[in-house]
Amino acid sequence: MLDIGMIALVAVLAAAMIGFAAWSGKVVEEGREEA
Repeated sequence: MLDIGMIALVAVLAAAMIGFAAWSGKVVEEGREEA
């Protein structure tokens, strides 16, 4: 069985990666609008 702590860690890492990707994409779009 998977450990609940391990599942929580994976979920947090996945959320952080998705959030960073969305944030970086937003910054790129804003930079293109200003350029």
